[in-house]
Amino acid sequence: MRSRSRHIRIVVILAVFSIIGIMVMQIIWYKKAYDLKQRQFDQMVTLSLQNVAEGILKYNKMTIPLVSLVNQISTNYYAVNINGEIETSILETLLKAEFTKRNILIDFEYGVYNCESQKMVYGKYISMKTKTDKIKKSELPLWEKDKYYFSVLFPEKTMYLTSQMGIWLFFNGVLLLICLFFGYALLIILRQKKFSDIQKDFINNMTHELKTPISTILVSANIIKKPEIIEDKDLISNYTDIIIHETTRLKEQTDKVLQIALLDKEKVDFKFQKIDLHDTIKEVVESTRLLITEKKGLINFCPEATNSIIYGDLVHITNLINNLIDNAVKYCNKSPDIYISTLNTKKYIIVSIKDNGIGISKENRKKIFDKFYRVPTGNVHNVKGFGLGLYYVNTVIAGHKGKLTLKSEIGMGSEIKFYLPIISLEKQAIFKI
Repeated sequence: MRSRSRHIRIVVILAVFSIIGIMVMQIIWYKKAYDLKQRQFDQMVTLSLQNVAEGILKYNKMTIPLVSLVNQISTNYYAVNINGEIETSILETLLKAEFTKRNILIDFEYGVYNCESQKMVYGKYISMKTKTDKIKKSELPLWEKDKYYFSVLFPEKTMYLTSQMGIWLFFNGVLLLICLFFGYALLIILRQKKFSDIQKDFINNMTHELKTPISTILVSANIIKKPEIIEDKDLISNYTDIIIHETTRLKEQTDKVLQIALLDKEKVDFKFQKIDLHDTIKEVVESTRLLITEKKGLINFCPEATNSIIYGDLVHITNLINNLIDNAVKYCNKSPDIYISTLNTKKYIIVSIKDNGIGISKENRKKIFDKFYRVPTGNVHNVKGFGLGLYYVNTVIAGHKGKLTLKSEIGMGSEIKFYLPIISLEKQAIFKI
């Protein structure tokens, strides 16, 4: 079993590292591909703006310098030094023509700046999605006498470059699906392992719980058969009581397993009827008082709810309360002190069961209502049971459209509250409930 657990752990660790490695490599390659696209874009834009600048200089009959006229100020902002007059209609036409020729079909903004004041004297937003022949011609200003430069800004550059990487986005999507599937498969493996461990623990507990009373019954029956015992009525009576007690215990354990099996298959048919929850709790308290007194403990019931009438299944509600009291007794390493109280809200009756038991850690509180789960440490490990009691309680509460809460700290006891819908006093009056 240990070898199997170790193998599963190794598989999980290797799988996690593999997924992380694949994702890191994909991110690295994607970044490299994006950087390459960005460099290509910058080169084409720089070349286009250089041609635009040379075109304007030729138009102004100025000498074209041998150095580059384009300066990239930031990732999406470029400045072009003309140091001369700029006719914005010529500028706009050249920009559109150069960008279209190099398939740079992205919206941009351009502005014309005064070299001396460093202030923008003209600016415009251009959409490359609008066809050129449909653009309405308008008179644009001519900036002369002073020296000017122009700049171009691409506000959607990142989105544009990303949209150009369709194949990489597709591969990223496929990789994401693979990682999600891989992660889901690992989750299934871990859940199956957890279920296998819980199932093994359940089988061991069930074997012990069923084998012990059967062995006791068998021993008692064999003793009764002895001739010297047959004549002793007191001994026969004692051993008969033992057999009855162990048979009852065996039946209770079998009934618990069958109850859970029925609940799991959703074959349970709750027989709803009017129930006075106070009366039901009182009956259960009285039936368990002797057991608690034998352990030198106390159990008190303080009914404070003014309306305790509900629709419920009497058998399951009784079993539910029995289970909670039984847990409060079993999971206590001293004389049990159990306090039960009730309160009303507008729609519910709240039943609170407090104990002075060993308490439950925060980690185990999250799992305590799971099927077959038993707290694996401390005194709780030595308590007999299948790990079905609180799962049964939770299932019954859900079947009655109620709620269940738990407060507990190690060494500080526990408080379980369950909420059940009440029959309003108005309905009781109308239907004479």
